[in-house]
Amino acid sequence: MIKVRVTRWPKSMPQYTLGHLDRVAVIREREAAHEGLFMAGASYNGVGIPDCLNNGRNSALEALEHVKK
Repeated sequence: MIKVRVTRWPKSMPQYTLGHLDRVAVIREREAAHEGLFMAGASYNGVGIPDCLNNGRNSALEALEHVKK
């Protein structure tokens, strides 16, 4: 017999507020206006660890391409 325990943690994962995607779009537009500026973090494309890792990696690759020019 296998015993399983499920524990729920309400509000354990940060939640974006209403209008978040619109604010991020404005931030990204302003970022694009500054050549060589690359931003990453949970504020932009997901709060989970895999999302943050992908976002950081993608920003680093963009920065690398920028300095290769």
